[in-house]
Amino acid sequence: MANNQSDESRVIAEDIKTLHGMGYAQELARSMKSFSNFAISFSIICILSGGINSLGQAISGAGGAAIGIGWPIGCLISFVFALGLAQISSAYPTAGGLYHWGSILGNVGVGWVTGWLNLIGLVTVLGAINIGTYSFFIGAFGSSLGITDTFATKMIFMVIITASQAMFNHLGIRLTTKLTDLSGYLIIGGAALMFVLFMAYAKAWDFSRLWTFTNYSGLPEGGAVWPKTESLMFVFLLGLLLPIYTITGYDASAHTSEETVDASRSVPKGMVSSVIWSAIFGWLMLCAFVLAIPDMGEGAKQGWNIFFWTSDQVLPQTWKMILYVVVVVSQYLCGLATVTSASTHDFCVLPRRWIARLCGIAQRQPEIPYTGRRDLGVGRVGCALYQLCRVVRGDCFGDGHFPILVVYGTDLLRFTGPRQNLDQDGPVGYGAEIQNRCGTLRRRHDLDLSHWCATAR
Repeated sequence: MANNQSDESRVIAEDIKTLHGMGYAQELARSMKSFSNFAISFSIICILSGGINSLGQAISGAGGAAIGIGWPIGCLISFVFALGLAQISSAYPTAGGLYHWGSILGNVGVGWVTGWLNLIGLVTVLGAINIGTYSFFIGAFGSSLGITDTFATKMIFMVIITASQAMFNHLGIRLTTKLTDLSGYLIIGGAALMFVLFMAYAKAWDFSRLWTFTNYSGLPEGGAVWPKTESLMFVFLLGLLLPIYTITGYDASAHTSEETVDASRSVPKGMVSSVIWSAIFGWLMLCAFVLAIPDMGEGAKQGWNIFFWTSDQVLPQTWKMILYVVVVVSQYLCGLATVTSASTHDFCVLPRRWIARLCGIAQRQPEIPYTGRRDLGVGRVGCALYQLCRVVRGDCFGDGHFPILVVYGTDLLRFTGPRQNLDQDGPVGYGAEIQNRCGTLRRRHDLDLSHWCATAR
C-alpha cells in the first residue's frame, strides 16, 4: 500500500512538472484515476441518451441499414477525430484541453475562437441532453404518474435537474467522480440489458433488416422526421447524424486533465476507449432493437416515438419499467458529466476577473495550487438560462454538436500540419499515422485572428 501511494505521488509530481513546463500552475485537485477519466467521457457520450432519443433519425430515414451499416460508419468518423485529439492530449495534458491546444499550436486568436466555440457547444449540448431526459421521462412515466407534458411541467423539471446537477458539481470532484464512475457501469449494464431483452422478446430475428435500405422519408405524416425525398443516399447520410450526434463529448477527458493522475497517458486512453466501447455497445443494443421492431414500416410511422412503441409491443411491463429507470438515471448522469466538463472549461477560458466576480472567490497567484471546490457558477448559470430559452421554444433537438465538431477539426488540422510550436510528442501516439497522412490537408498558412480579438479578454 505504501509503495502504491509512493508511486502515485511520484506520478503526480511528474504531472505537475509537465504542467509547469507548459507554463501552467497546478490549481485543481489531482485525484481522478484512469477509469474515472474514461468514465466522464463515456458518460457524456452516453449511448443510452443520444442513441435512444434520436433513434427516429435512423429508423424513419433509411430503415434498418441506418443502424446496421450507418452506425459503424458514423462511429468510425468519430474514432478518427478521437485518435488525433488523443495524441494532442498526450502532448498537452492541460485542463481546458482544446482551448490551450489551439493557443499553443496556433496563436492567441485560434485559442480564443476555439475556446468560445467549445463553450457554446458544451452549453447547447447540455440543453439538448436535459431536454432529452425530460422527453424520455414523460414518455416512460408520464401516463402512469398522471403527469402531462405542459409548459409548466417542462419548466419545473428543467430547473430541478439543472440545479441538482450544478449542486453535485459544486460539492467537488470526488463526489462527481463517484457518480460518473457509477454512470459508466450503468451505461454498460443498461446496454447489455437492452440487448438481452430485445433479443429475447423479439418475435423473429430477421438479420437482413440490418443491411436493407428503405426510404422512409416523409414519415410520419404531419410530423416527418425527415422531409420527403427520392434520394435514398441522402436519407442514409442524414441518418449518420445518429452516431455522429451520439459519439461526441469525449474531449471531457481532456478538460479534466489537470485532475487526472498520469494525465499524459490516462487522458488519451480515456478518450479513445470511450469511443470504442460506446461504438461497440451502442451497435449491439441498437441492432437488437431493430430486430425486435414488429414491423419496420409501422415502426417508421412512429417517428420519434419508435422506442416507446416498440417497447410497448414486445417487452413485459416489469422489464420495461426497469429498463426505463436505468435509461433515465443514465441520461441524468450524462448531463452531470457535461456540467463537470463545462465548468472546468469555464475555469480555463473565462477571464479570472469574471470568475472572481461571479463566484465570489479571490483571484489566485499563478504558482499557488488551488484544491478547493469547483465553485464555478458561470457555466451553470449560462446552461440554465439557455435551457429556459429552449423550454420556451419547445425545441427538443440538439444543435450544439456543430461548434464542437468545428473545434475538434480546428485543433486536429493545426496539429497535422507543420508543428513549429510542438517541442515533443507525448508518450501516447495514437494519431501519429493520421498526422503523417493528413498533414497535406492542412491549410499552408497560419490562421491569425489576433488582430480582431486580442482585446477580447
